[in-house]
Amino acid sequence: DQTAELIYGHVYPKLRRRMRELHPVLDNIMFGHAYGRLLSRPGLDLRVRELCVIAMLMGLNAAPQLTSHLRGALRVGATEAEVRTVVAQTSITFGEEAQAQSDATLVKVMNGSVGQARS
Repeated sequence: DQTAELIYGHVYPKLRRRMRELHPVLDNIMFGHAYGRLLSRPGLDLRVRELCVIAMLMGLNAAPQLTSHLRGALRVGATEAEVRTVVAQTSITFGEEAQAQSDATLVKVMNGSVGQARS
């Protein structure tokens, strides 16, 4: 829970409630396994893990998740320059369309023009 709370900040309680309401098993998979076991394990600090998550999400056409993890990376200590550098690498692996989507998502996050979480 601590890792997810660091990544999601003040929206974590609302997100957690929504996942429990959607399905308890999904809540356990997301928070018990993904955040509890994978993102919390030793070897890399959370800042580096979040930068890796950003790199992976850019090629998956997953703008909502990318938005959350762009914010999360900044919350856990990644610099704006580090985040921009990771995003700038998108087209090398995922192509120009993914680059355009990633750039647009980053601009929205940096401008604060995307919502934090729905109720």
